[in-house]
Amino acid sequence: MTEQLIKSITWLVDGRHDVHPAVTDKVLTLAKLQQAKINLIFDNRLRARERHYWFLFEQSEQVESDWRQQQQLKQQALKDALEESQISYNFEIVENANYLDSVKKYQKTIKNSLVVIQDQAPGDRHPVFQDLANINSHILLLTPKPWSKNMSLLGAVDPLHEHSRPEDMDFVISRKTQHLAKLFKCEWFIGHACHIPASFVQYKHKISTLHRQGLDDFMARIGVTSKHGILLSGLPERALPEWIAKQKTDILLLGNVTRNALFSHLVGSTTAALLSKPPCDMLLVKSQASS
Repeated sequence: MTEQLIKSITWLVDGRHDVHPAVTDKVLTLAKLQQAKINLIFDNRLRARERHYWFLFEQSEQVESDWRQQQQLKQQALKDALEESQISYNFEIVENANYLDSVKKYQKTIKNSLVVIQDQAPGDRHPVFQDLANINSHILLLTPKPWSKNMSLLGAVDPLHEHSRPEDMDFVISRKTQHLAKLFKCEWFIGHACHIPASFVQYKHKISTLHRQGLDDFMARIGVTSKHGILLSGLPERALPEWIAKQKTDILLLGNVTRNALFSHLVGSTTAALLSKPPCDMLLVKSQASS
């Protein structure tokens, strides 16, 4: 199945933070490569204003006025960058806590879309991070680190994992990895981590061989040579960052998975662990089966 171009990029900007120049560059680069329209949603809320004691603060009006001026400068800088890039765009300012409605609005009207968010320290992140699994779109989490001149991509799959993820997830991750590699004209790999508990260490060789064979079989099913398949040793939340640091990987692609109804607000365990400290830019891939 051929991967389609992204038609629309929904860029959610948290007005509390400056947009890093590298993040802006990456969004514009991706939009140009995909010939996509950018729908920029600027969350303009002054969170302190939502507190009941805000209006008791004597300098609240001055603080809010200063905030508005700062926000206008940020908004204008983004508009200038979009205009200069000659990319088609919408610019929406959100003043209430309904940012998710704005995000979902674009997902309904544009079938093949992408949501982009700039990463922040966990304590400073936008509330949308609590709803990642409920956004019906691929989500690209961008760090301030610029992309390398010679980019490298890693798609993380788990073809031997049964029942806990949509069966098409690994195929979607693989197609998306190959598609981006073609756009960027860069190297790419499909990685699978094999963790062997201490109680099974005597079967290490046999288990590793089974996982290697499973990965090779998966690579054959997606029609690519096994040289692109990387078998990593250890828990994925440790093995993936180690590989990424060693190989200087620019984008990690992995599943944005809802495990079950009880934990519908959570992404998969590996994704959740890596989100606490992203090893690089992360593309959270949405399964077609969960769409």
